[in-house]
Formats: sequence, structure tokens, C-alpha cells
Amino acid sequence: AGPAWRVAAHRRAADYVRAHGGPLNVLAHHTERSARPGDEQAARTLVEAGCGLLRAAPAEAARWLGTALRILPRPGTQEQRRDVLLRYAQALCLSGDLSRSWEVLQELRHDGGPLREQTLLFSAAVARMRGDLDEADAMLRAHPDVTGRAPVVEGRRQVELAAVAALRLDHAGALRHSEQAIKVLGDESPELTVAAEALRGWSALGCGRLDLAATCAGNAARLADTLSDRVLLPRIELFGPLAWVELQLGR
Repeated sequence: AGPAWRVAAHRRAADYVRAHGGPLNVLAHHTERSARPGDEQAARTLVEAGCGLLRAAPAEAARWLGTALRILPRPGTQEQRRDVLLRYAQALCLSGDLSRSWEVLQELRHDGGPLREQTLLFSAAVARMRGDLDEADAMLRAHPDVTGRAPVVEGRRQVELAAVAALRLDHAGALRHSEQAIKVLGDESPELTVAAEALRGWSALGCGRLDLAATCAGNAARLADTLSDRVLLPRIELFGPLAWVELQLGR
């Protein structure tokens, strides 16, 4: 079949799947191959499907979100584009394409929109994963004023600062930031608290404070056991330092 016929066939298939309430991933498959520029319904389908598969199949999610960005009409969708760009950057990062994720985040950082703080925090995380610890630290310290900042946002910033300090083997700094994160978070975002407790335990171990390390590891494990896999999945990397602490404690 010729390419034009295939595009039309995918469009007919998408219409059929949509009309009969078929699976979203099947709808997205046909929509991606038939979407026209400016088709807002197709863009919504691809965004919904991409966000749904962000962690289960990030490479596929990145492809769908990238197509959604390509077909979204420019006028009147700037706020929506910002949100999709951030999701796109996350999908690229999770699929291992850190360089492209960084490029997308730079576009968002220079935009100055309402997602600026989220973008800054995620940019710092990507910089950390790329091994650029100086860049990550600079971004996290760029806006030290916490007035009016949501506890979850500040808690995440402190966890990232603790992670950067841990990678630098700055045990005292990592301990300080992880303790601040736990203090700020309170009962908010228990998965972030698990991450903070794990980093706190790792840092305490590095400082030779074995009793504190054991307490933190116990706190993290007990709290993690109360959370679902879906909630913990975005913080899966925290189990590395937690397992290391348990190992060093002979547990």
C-alpha cells in the first residue's frame, strides 16, 4: 500500500477504536501514524497515552509526547505545551536519552513560565545523572528564599541537594540536607521522606554514626513498606543507598 493509503487507514482505525472505547495504547498507535498538524484531539490522545506509559515504557511515551508537541497548534496552547514539554523531558530521561532531555529542559528554563520551579528541580536531577554535580548544585542553590514555597517542593530540593552532596562524598552536607528535607516534609509526600531517610542513613554511616544509620534505615524500610509500588517507582533509586546501609550494618 502507498503511504497516503496507510495514513488514511490508520485514521479510520483510530476513529473506530475511539468510537468503540478501545484500549488507549492501541488508539495512540494509530493516532500517532495519522495525526495532522493542528489536530487537538489527536494531541490530547497522545499526551494521555504518553503520560500513562511514562514509567512503564518511557521510550514509547517519549515518541508519543514528541508527536503531540509536533502537531499541537502554536497559538493558544503555550501553557499546554509547557506541561507536555516537561513530561517529554521526563520520558526522555527515563528512556536514557539524557542529552535530549537536557536540551528540552533548557528550552523550558528560558521560557520563564509557571513550571519554572519544577523545571529547575528536574534539570538539577538530570545534571546530577549526567555527572555535572557543579551545575546541579548551582541550580538548586539559585533561589534560596523558601518564602511561600510548598513543603513538597522545598523537600524535593533538599533531597536533591543531599543526593549531590552524597555523590561528592560530603557526608556532613548530605546529612544536613536530608535532615532538613525530613523536617520540611512532615507528613507530606512519604515517598520523598523515604528517599530523605535513605540518604540520611547513608550519610550517617559515612560520618561513623552507626546508631543513627540503623535508625534511618529502619525508618525508611518501615515507611516504604506502607507505600504502593506505583508511589515508590519514581524514587526507585533510593533503594541503592538504603541497601548499602543495611549491608554495611550486617543486616
